[in-house]
Amino acid sequence: MEAFLSTGDINFYNGIFRLFLGLIAGGLIGLNREKFNRAAGFRTHILICMGSCLIMLISIYIPQVFLDFKSGDPGRIAGQVVAGIGFLGAGAIIKNGDQVKGLTTAASIWVSAAIGLAIGAGMLWIALASLILVLLALILLERLGRVIFSKRQLKMLTIKLRQTSVNIDPVEDILRKFNVKYEIQEFHQDTASNVLDIIINISTDNKFPLEDFFDDFYTIENLLEISVKSKV
Repeated sequence: MEAFLSTGDINFYNGIFRLFLGLIAGGLIGLNREKFNRAAGFRTHILICMGSCLIMLISIYIPQVFLDFKSGDPGRIAGQVVAGIGFLGAGAIIKNGDQVKGLTTAASIWVSAAIGLAIGAGMLWIALASLILVLLALILLERLGRVIFSKRQLKMLTIKLRQTSVNIDPVEDILRKFNVKYEIQEFHQDTASNVLDIIINISTDNKFPLEDFFDDFYTIENLLEISVKSKV
């Protein structure tokens, strides 16, 4: 057992043991990302954590075995992981309009590499504590955040009414009934066809009862058309 847990010279036993720990640590973090169908999932995090661990093992092993490198810095090779992992993290980030996705996955890639380096260096208890804290942040705090901070979505509501004069009171009454945060972007009255076009920016959360919301609008007798789409 001492051969596996030894934090001194790198040998076959503690090397294999640390790589196996890197596989487990990366796999546990990757399972969370896989659950949300992220681009960097189970296998990716395993490879990142194991690869970082292997690089750290090599960094320690070289000055240990090759006498010409006795004065070498074991952290020099491993330090390149910190710079190189940024390319993988950047690949996980997707920007769509004003929305940015993948930041959490990019951060999980970065911390997987850091845990792998810690395991390779023999800092097993530090690596274990880091893994537990990372899983707490990804699982428990994510759920807590959903409860405390309901994610709001910006949508554009388009309404067509047949009116001889501009009257948007029925529309605003429904918006207030559903406690919708809204801003009237524009409205236009076509005097030839007596059609009033209204564009309203609204903010809703994931639990917003959109069908009930539309049902109330369908009770407006002069309603011609209503539609909603997400703003990006």
